[in-house]
Amino acid sequence: MTVVSPVIIQAREEHIADAVAFAALVREEVMPMFAVNGMSPDLVNFSEHYLHQEGAGFFLALSERGEIWGCIGVQPYDNRIETAKYEANRPAAEIVKCYVAASSRRSGVGSLLTAEAKRFIAEQGYSVAYLHTHRFLKGAVDFWQRQGFAITAEDQDEWQTVHMDASVK
Repeated sequence: MTVVSPVIIQAREEHIADAVAFAALVREEVMPMFAVNGMSPDLVNFSEHYLHQEGAGFFLALSERGEIWGCIGVQPYDNRIETAKYEANRPAAEIVKCYVAASSRRSGVGSLLTAEAKRFIAEQGYSVAYLHTHRFLKGAVDFWQRQGFAITAEDQDEWQTVHMDASVK
């Protein structure tokens, strides 16, 4: 049996429509409760947010035929969450929109995307990669821990938000 690995690329203008459609579809699948809010602002303004914002990027895992198997976004972290604050001398990037197609899960796609995101984060001069996930997303916390992230805080509310970070330098 031949195992086919995806190619990881940084999204460009010509990928916007497919990247947004993929991210929106998988987001709705894994977190249907957010569908009532419509598309997230970063996807609505994809080009400005991921392609033209300093320190931001969006990556795609593509099959040899160009099908999207997964995606991951990186953006400057804005210290908006009270339980996740970073000092100016320890700048943080936020990992967002890590989604893998159902047919490609548990095949290493998420790990490849995360490795590329962490490489990009270090290259951009950040010291820390921050993310948050939710306990109701089966396997999410364990996945991020396998990628080198540690739990820094947990919100005890209906969202079961788990805050995590990893040093990239």
